[in-house]
Amino acid sequence: MIKVKRFKTSSNLGKVLPLFVLLTKLSGTCKERLRGEPEILDEICGKLEACRTSDFPQFATLGEYNFINIIELSDEKMVYALALELNALEGVETIVLPALPMGEYKNIVRKMRG
Repeated sequence: MIKVKRFKTSSNLGKVLPLFVLLTKLSGTCKERLRGEPEILDEICGKLEACRTSDFPQFATLGEYNFINIIELSDEKMVYALALELNALEGVETIVLPALPMGEYKNIVRKMRG
């Protein structure tokens, strides 16, 4: 079983900021470039690090998307700006999904019951 580290988030510190899941896909050409120029990852990760507000992990994945990032940003406008910057990189495509911690989601479901 994998141990999951508890990360410091703004909600742990009393503030609540929106959470987003960022899925990143590299084109075939970009993957080929990555073999010869691994510093491309530094450019992609640097853009993410510049706007991160919390210590959330970044994951490399197998499958349709190459990277998953969980990010916490102060507002949705920052998410749009980040997605625009990343999508401007040649061969990088992103999808941004709003996310809720499971506890908050359960509360919403309970309230719907009446």
